[in-house]
Order: sequence, then C-alpha cells, then structure tokens
Amino acid sequence: MKKSLLSVNAATSPVKRLDVRIKLIGLFCVSILVVLIDRAATLGALFGLALCFHVLARTEVGKIRVLFILLTVALWGTTLSQAIFYAGYPRTAILTVVASDAGAIGRWTGGIQLYREGFLYGMVQGLRFLVMTTLGML
Repeated sequence: MKKSLLSVNAATSPVKRLDVRIKLIGLFCVSILVVLIDRAATLGALFGLALCFHVLARTEVGKIRVLFILLTVALWGTTLSQAIFYAGYPRTAILTVVASDAGAIGRWTGGIQLYREGFLYGMVQGLRFLVMTTLGML
C-alpha cells in the first residue's frame, strides 16, 4: 500500500488520539496568538513547541522533510522580500544590491537595498506562517 503525504496514521500517539474539535479549537487559539505576538524570539519558541507536537505525534520522517522544505522556502522568501521592499521608517540599509546610479535599473528603482528593519519584520511574518503551517499539518 502506497503512503500519501496526506494520509493519516492510526491513532498511535496522544496527539493523534485527541478529538478533532479540540485540535481545531487549539489551532484557532494559536492563530489569534500569533497575530498578537510581535517578537521573533517568542514566535520562534512557539514554533519550537509546534515541532514538539510533531515529535509527540510521531509524524513520519518523509512528512517532516516535506514540512521543512516548505517552511525553509517560505521563511527565506518572506524574509528576503520584506528586507528588500520594506517601506517603513526608520530603515537601515545593510546591503546595497543595486546602487541608485547603476544604470537604468538603478535610476528606475532608486536603488535596491536590503534593510535591517525589513529583515526583522519579514522574520516575524515568516515565523507566524511557520507556526500556523506546522500546526496545520499536524
């Protein structure tokens, strides 16, 4: 029998034996919590807790691999895009990708820089997504 990424195992762990309504209520409560939390360290700890639930649930290694690939791409993309396109002030440039005087692209865009504040903002947004995705896949 071929196992699917979306297949569910028999209830072999305390997490999997929980009633689905309890899981949905917990996911709803966490969704409110991640909106209210604005610190990367706290969201990181919440993400670690979500991973612990996967350990308790005995999630298969293949599913964990897929989860980590999805989460890595999502965190990288969110953090990088916010670091580049951060429009708030103050903002501190940590790297100039394209100088404002570097040909047509530089003149057209006004320069492309990575901003420290955008990086931190993207990290917070990405961690929010990671927590919800990790618990949602549970």
